[in-house]
Parts: sequence; structure tokens; C-alpha cells
Amino acid sequence: MDRKDRNFVLAACLGSAVLGAAGSQFLSFRDAHAQAGTLRTSRLEIVDDTGRVRARLGMTKDGPLYSLYGRNGKAGMVMALGGTDAPIFAMNGTAGHNIIGMFVNEDDSAGIILSDKAERVRSAMTIKKDGQPNYILSDRHGKYRMAMALGDNDAPVFTMNGTAGHDIIGMSVNPDDSAAINFSDKADKVRGSMTVEKDGRFAIERLDANGKTTHSWP
Repeated sequence: MDRKDRNFVLAACLGSAVLGAAGSQFLSFRDAHAQAGTLRTSRLEIVDDTGRVRARLGMTKDGPLYSLYGRNGKAGMVMALGGTDAPIFAMNGTAGHNIIGMFVNEDDSAGIILSDKAERVRSAMTIKKDGQPNYILSDRHGKYRMAMALGDNDAPVFTMNGTAGHDIIGMSVNPDDSAAINFSDKADKVRGSMTVEKDGRFAIERLDANGKTTHSWP
């Protein structure tokens, strides 16, 4: 997974954070120029029989926002249009922290973000504007540990990473149906590989720290 893909996921997380902050920003009521039979306002609140606000529909500086609240006063669900009219949807935990975030960007790229109780992104499914899908799993420290994607020409790529986020195992299938499994060290240097060429030939290589083959079979 390249840096651009990872930045794409981080941008998605930032969008979820902005959404949470926007939930409390509403403008005042306005009824000027209202037509007969039409209620015009910039904020509407619905309360339960105890007077607690359970739903809000209003406008923020970026666009419309709709929030649903639990009995504890925490927002459980939020829908909004961002500054570029990009739709955002969030489902929160009991403490109001974001658990599921969904978004569509202005360029029609999109994603689904799953976070833990500390609002750390643990899983992300994204699709770029060119249609390329990606799936990423992260650990508690924010390091990418596993990723799947379809690369150029829809060639599948799969990686498993070390504790520092560096690639350890990488697997790929090329458009000509040749395939490879690479094993890397902590410096992200390939130290061993197994390949199958498109004609079915199989090979194993061992490489040194400079990328030169030291052993091979056959």
C-alpha cells in the first residue's frame, strides 16, 4: 500500500473528527419570507417526555446536519453534508465516540472507517476515484499491519506488516498471471522471494542487504 493510499485513509479519519465537532454548531431560528403552510428554521430540536433533546436538524457553516441522541445526551448517529457537499455518516458508541464513519468525497472516492473506543482507526475500506479498492487493518498504535488492494490492471496485492508498520510479507498476482511472494527485513529490503512465471516456472531466491541474489533454486 503506497503512501498516497495511507494518507487517503488518514484524511478520512480527519473527516470523522470534523463531523463530531460540527454536531454542536447550529444557527438561530429564522422565519423571514416563509410561505403559507411552510415552517422555515435553521434549527429544529425534538425532545422526549422528560425534555431531553433526542434529535436535532439544523444548519452549520458547512451544510445541513442531522443528529440523533441517546438518553445519556450523547450523539449516537450523525448525518451531514460537508463543506463541498460531500456526504458524511457516523455511528457512535455509548460514550459518544465515533465507531463507524462513512464518507463520499467530492471526487467520488469513498470509504468506511471502523474505530475502537479510543477513536483509533482499526479498519478501513476505501475506493479511490479511479475505482481501485483498498482494505487496511491497523493495530492499537496506529500502525498498518495488513492491507489488501487491487492495483494497476486490477492485479491483487496483499501485505502483512511488522510492529513498526514496515512490510514483512508481500504477495501479488500480475496481469499476466505470474505471481510472487516477497519476504522483507525491518529496513523494508526484500531478503527472499518465491515466484511463478506466466509459463509456470517456479523459483526461489535469497538476497543480501544490497538486493543481490546470494542463493537461488533451481
